[in-house]
Amino acid sequence: MRVNRRVNDGQAAAINEAIGCLIGLLSGYHGGWFDKLFQRVVDIFQALPQLVVLIALLGLFGSGLWQMVITIGLLGGPGGSRIIRGQVLTTVQRPFVEAARVTGANDLRIMVQHVLPNVVPLIIFSASVRIGAVILLEASLSFLGFGLPPPFPSWGQMLTLDGREFMRRAPGVAIYPGIAIGLAVFSFNVLGDALRDVLDPRLKSRR
Repeated sequence: MRVNRRVNDGQAAAINEAIGCLIGLLSGYHGGWFDKLFQRVVDIFQALPQLVVLIALLGLFGSGLWQMVITIGLLGGPGGSRIIRGQVLTTVQRPFVEAARVTGANDLRIMVQHVLPNVVPLIIFSASVRIGAVILLEASLSFLGFGLPPPFPSWGQMLTLDGREFMRRAPGVAIYPGIAIGLAVFSFNVLGDALRDVLDPRLKSRR
């Protein structure tokens, strides 16, 4: 069941990253009013208190498994598009993109074959970091009582139920889930840094 929980966190992060990648790619490639419109929408999403909005949405639609996965995935997607957009803005100014335009390639082909491969390392890095953020967010929701209901296992539930009740007599009941959350988030952040170092050709050239 713990493995399934991590898979569900990964699904939420995948939805999150897919939306961020799509917005960042389209916004950075087309630019102009299209970019400004998308970025104002992103500003609105980033200005919202994410945890409060999630609690409101889960209270409205229920705190089931797929409700949580889809809600977390959709709400956090636009905020992650800024990193992708910055890399796309840099990539579209390179000579090979202009050469593809001269040869008659359409926008979709340029984005898929020329721009997207150059931002894949950044997408992988962002996705691995986002998994850690989703784990932390789900644990926060469960700690506040808005997470997955039993029998779904949750570190946040361990902290808020047994953890607080037996804190003084058996502190390990609260300490161990907290350590597990910290190690999981830290591990995915380290994994993202390692993958970026391996996959990003610009970092290889600097060594």
